[in-house]
Amino acid sequence: SGKKSESIACSGQILTEKFVITAGHCVNKAIQMLVITGYLDLREILDRSHVHKVKKIYIHSDYKEWSLLQSIVAENDISILELFSPLKLSDPEIGVACLPIPNENVSSINFRMGKDFVTILGYGTTNNGARSCCLRYAKDLRSMGWRNCKKRLFRDFHFSSVIKYLTDKTMNSNSVCSIGNEKHKATSCIGDSGGGMYFLEDDRYVLMGVTSYGKVSHAMCDYQSPFVSANIRVYIDWILKIIHGDNFEIQ
Repeated sequence: SGKKSESIACSGQILTEKFVITAGHCVNKAIQMLVITGYLDLREILDRSHVHKVKKIYIHSDYKEWSLLQSIVAENDISILELFSPLKLSDPEIGVACLPIPNENVSSINFRMGKDFVTILGYGTTNNGARSCCLRYAKDLRSMGWRNCKKRLFRDFHFSSVIKYLTDKTMNSNSVCSIGNEKHKATSCIGDSGGGMYFLEDDRYVLMGVTSYGKVSHAMCDYQSPFVSANIRVYIDWILKIIHGDNFEIQ
């Protein structure tokens, strides 16, 4: 029709008043990006004061993507959006993600991959395949190391040679995973890309991963198969240099 349309493609996490982190595949081919902040309810008229223009998109220099069943799987699937205008962090509907920074945040030391549980935040679809109206909290999901995650995905896709090729390309120590909680119908799903994988410690949620890809069945969430996320700890230097400048160093 030639008309411009707006749609919510992905989720994201606020890092500072000017920077938001999301998945690389969410923005790789975007012509124009807008960031919506606050507790969004898709059933209500959008308050335009919560809509923010993006000044610059930073996609990781080693980002690579492949197509899989009309979806995208990617390596180094992480990006940062710089906003034109600063957010009002005093807004009670806005929360800033805690990063696992060495010497500043001991949470990254105490996280036990494959043993500790995580929470996923995002605006993805619900367990009946419908688009969620509101922010979803998928709690008590078990974390999973990338090697076990890779084996599990290979099995869940019926030992497909294509899946083996793609997981070989995209999964390494830069990846972390979470696996759904079937009892509570909680997992990552379509639309959760760019959402956060959080670890609760010392009464705060620490951002450990950014949701990338996983298995869904006929647009339905799969509670028995893992979802892959970019491992935030690997990208800390890259993140902080974008936020604070090239000369920034972790003390």
